[in-house]
Amino acid sequence: MIYRFTPILFASLMALASANPFAPAQSKNDAKTEHMSKLLRKATPTANSQLRRLNDEYEMDLTPYSLKFMQCQFVKAYDDEMANDELGTVLATERFVTFRLCPDCDSCSYGYGEYMIDLEAYLEATTEYYQEEQEEYCQACEEC
Repeated sequence: MIYRFTPILFASLMALASANPFAPAQSKNDAKTEHMSKLLRKATPTANSQLRRLNDEYEMDLTPYSLKFMQCQFVKAYDDEMANDELGTVLATERFVTFRLCPDCDSCSYGYGEYMIDLEAYLEATTEYYQEEQEEYCQACEEC
């Protein structure tokens, strides 16, 4: 009787081993997820974020998420270099972008990640993404 269940038990154990819930999630390697990953590596989660920062050891699957620009933030802060230059002001303007990773294209009211990133880094990554997207469109048209 024990021998009858051995193949079934073995198959069950193999299925459990292949569906390891602790294995790192893998996103499809496409331009959209690469763009989001690039932004997240440089971004900091805000206090409103319901998701946390991705670390180098574990990445979540970004495929079901969409990116939503929220706002630009301009913050004036004391700057040592400007104070030493004696140009009349000691305040430098720092520029940030707030964006969200939304689990649903239609709604971004729960289950989202909210992040802040330097404006320059955001614009660089976004410009690069749209240039690559345009090149892919052109290549697709040339193939037709």
